This record gives sequence, structure tokens and C-alpha cells, in this order.
Amino acid sequence: MLRQSMCFLWEWATFSRAFEQFAQSKLAKRVHARIVLTYAKPKLVGHISRDATAIEVPKKPVSKPAAQPRKPRKRGRPAKSEVR
Repeated sequence: MLRQSMCFLWEWATFSRAFEQFAQSKLAKRVHARIVLTYAKPKLVGHISRDATAIEVPKKPVSKPAAQPRKPRKRGRPAKSEVR
């Protein structure tokens, strides 16, 4: 078991060194730049279009008409002769 863990640490250290070299070479950045120049550059547009149309809005919000007060209703079930 100890030997496996040591081997794992050595593999991790090797990976770490390799990744550091890869990061310092900036290969991924150069590949990305080349792909953009090759495939996307003819399609890129270098301006922004904005809609500057004026929108009409009321200066003051329109007030709602006042609600008419309701007359209180009787509670409970209506009698047979009563119509509500």
C-alpha cells in the first residue's frame, strides 16, 4: 500500500511539472488565436448597433377610479324565502 501511494505522488509530481511547462509555453492561447484568425475572423463584426428610438411615456401615472363601497352582506346560509 505504501508503494502505491508513493507511486501516486511521483505521478502527481510529474503531472504538475508537465502542466507547469504547458502553462508557461502558452500553447493553448496560441492555438486559440490561430483558430479565431482562421475560421472566425471573416465573420466578426467590429461595431455595436443600438436602438435609439424615443419611447413615449406618460409624465404622471393614471389614477384608478375610486372603488365603490359594498354594503355588508348577512352572514350564514340564506333562508328558503330569502334571495341574495
